[in-house]
Amino acid sequence: MLSYLFNFNEFKSLFQDKVEVFFFFFWSIYIPLMVITIPEVYLDWVSYFRRLHQQNKKDYDDHIHEEPYLFDTAKVINYPKKVLKSLQSHFHFKH
Repeated sequence: MLSYLFNFNEFKSLFQDKVEVFFFFFWSIYIPLMVITIPEVYLDWVSYFRRLHQQNKKDYDDHIHEEPYLFDTAKVINYPKKVLKSLQSHFHFKH
């Protein structure tokens, strides 16, 4: 039966090289395996992002009644103060 299938419609003449035969059978096995594994990987990612979304909603609900964080200007001014102090010490500016 297999010999009939492989000789049917000159199938054998299509694959003269061993590399071509290897790639044909490799892809004939590999493609179905990929088709099987892609949904599993996709579902793993979907479940991960669903859990992450639920955790973010829970964190948001926990922190909604807290006071919002506002921009802290003391941290922004801290570096220029250090630079000015180093310049003053370097050039010996008087107040």
